Amino acid sequence: MTRKNWTREETILAFDLYCKLPFGKIHHSHPEIIKLAQLIDREPSAVAMKMLNLASHDPEQQKRGIKG
Repeated sequence: MTRKNWTREETILAFDLYCKLPFGKIHHSHPEIIKLAQLIDREPSAVAMKMLNLASHDPEQQKRGIKG
């Protein structure tokens, strides 16, 4: 399987969804994550992972000890 780099636009869309969902709801089976994955031609697990990676830079999550 070929690895596909994230574009700036895809990252912005993932960040937008990250800002809308509570941290505990970031999971590959969440309907909004599935919808975004279909929109950008990615696997839902890849979108969820990207969002969790974004969480590692979130000061609120850092306070909670979230590493990403």
